[in-house]
Amino acid sequence: MEPPYTPGKGVAAAATKIGKIGVMICADSFEKPLLIEMRDMKPDFVLIPYGWAAAETKWPEHGMKLKETVQNAARTIGRPVIGTDLVGEMCHGPWVGRVYGGQSVGADANGNILFISKDRDADLSLTTVNLQPRLVTASSPGAG
Repeated sequence: MEPPYTPGKGVAAAATKIGKIGVMICADSFEKPLLIEMRDMKPDFVLIPYGWAAAETKWPEHGMKLKETVQNAARTIGRPVIGTDLVGEMCHGPWVGRVYGGQSVGADANGNILFISKDRDADLSLTTVNLQPRLVTASSPGAG
């Protein structure tokens, strides 16, 4: 990334009335060890706020990378992941002029897309998330 990303030092999950919610921040979801750490916490679902930005000319295609990143996180963690993104232009800092593209994404535990919000426009997306863990079938020799 330009400027370079500094990996986080861990992830967190919190027990709430609606279940155990895992929280990661943006590019932490690029780091396999942090995804594994989240998986091991066994959250019911994971929320990842993103600052997914690029030059205006890179949209809407740049949103496909956000979709793929959220799908990978969901498959690796084995839980539904909701990845939110901002809308609008960056006004300060080293990325001045780049645009947040919206296109927030939800994926189920298998990486199947639940929703993709509007491109570069405010949007409210509602979805139902199955909080049951992904079923993994394993067989052992002699099992019937």
